[in-house]
Amino acid sequence: PSCAFRPGSTKTLELASGGTDCKIHLWDVMKPKRPLATYTIQQPDTGESGKPQVCNPPMVHSLSWSPSGKLLAAGLGDGNIPIFSIENRN
Repeated sequence: PSCAFRPGSTKTLELASGGTDCKIHLWDVMKPKRPLATYTIQQPDTGESGKPQVCNPPMVHSLSWSPSGKLLAAGLGDGNIPIFSIENRN
C-alpha cells in the first residue's frame, strides 16, 4: 500500500492512496468520509483465456505526483507504471 500528498493544492489537502484492491483513491484529508474520486487499475489479459490475472493482480506499491499535481504515476506489482491525468480540483 502507498499514499502521496498532491502538490499545489491550495483549497484542500488531497491525498492519493492505493493498495491491494487495485484501485487508487483521491481523498480530501479534511473530509475523509468518502473519496473524491476512484481510479481502477486495468488488468491486462493473461493471453488466450482473455480473463484478468487472479493470482497476482496489479496491486499498487508506490505513488508519485508530478510537480504540477496534474499527473499521478502508480508503481504496480506486475512491473507496470501507469500514469493518470487527474483533473484540477483546486
